[in-house]
Amino acid sequence: MFQGLTVHLVNEAVAIVTPMIEQFLGWDRTGGRHDLYLVVLKPETEEILYETAFGGPLSEWKHPYNKIALAKARQCARTGMVGRTLLRDAPWLIEPGDVRYVGGVVENGLVVAASGVQDHFDEMISWMVLSVIQGLCRDEVSKFTSDDPDFFGEQN
Repeated sequence: MFQGLTVHLVNEAVAIVTPMIEQFLGWDRTGGRHDLYLVVLKPETEEILYETAFGGPLSEWKHPYNKIALAKARQCARTGMVGRTLLRDAPWLIEPGDVRYVGGVVENGLVVAASGVQDHFDEMISWMVLSVIQGLCRDEVSKFTSDDPDFFGEQN
């Protein structure tokens, strides 16, 4: 029975895109950068549902990509806007503690943010993860039949 967005579902989505992320990190286009932090927030909150790191130990990273990714995500959750749109079209919504980088995305309350490579690539990776999460959620909902309970989370 579909329980909504869960850590398990997000973990499954990240597992699907991980080979692409790992292959992409370190390429010439990334300037040889190998580290990336990814965060997914619980819908309509600023609470972390899922987070993971790619690359070396966080203690060896050049920048605090984990904190930057979380700030990107929280900006998107707070404003309901993709980071790029916020910085370009609504800078009056920027608050102290916000970051100047894009890379956080939001759609219909679902927030994903990445940090570690160029911000446009952070955004690309965030959209990939968000899209797979959406697809997996839609797949779960599509499995309902007319014999299923009227409300999500009920057992037959």
